[in-house]
Amino acid sequence: LLSSRRARYTVLVTHYAPTFLTLVGEDRRIWSRLGHPRLEAVIKRRAPDVVIHGHAHNGRRTASVGGVPVYNVALPLWRSLVEIRLEPRGLEALL
Repeated sequence: LLSSRRARYTVLVTHYAPTFLTLVGEDRRIWSRLGHPRLEAVIKRRAPDVVIHGHAHNGRRTASVGGVPVYNVALPLWRSLVEIRLEPRGLEALL
């Protein structure tokens, strides 16, 4: 899906963490049940505009994989809904 972009922004949404970077703060013994870093290669190769996941209630709120922002939007972590604003990029940023 990421290879056939036609939208202004590409958002990758997963339930489990696509990187261990946002699991810092969780018990390391359960990281494998909260996510897996295998998707990091996909994120780096396809470069979506943003990656959003939940599930890591005690992890980090944000991280970056290959320059792509990764948001852990688990409600217990933020204690509120999370609003993510994407800025125009490329030629759109110049208009």
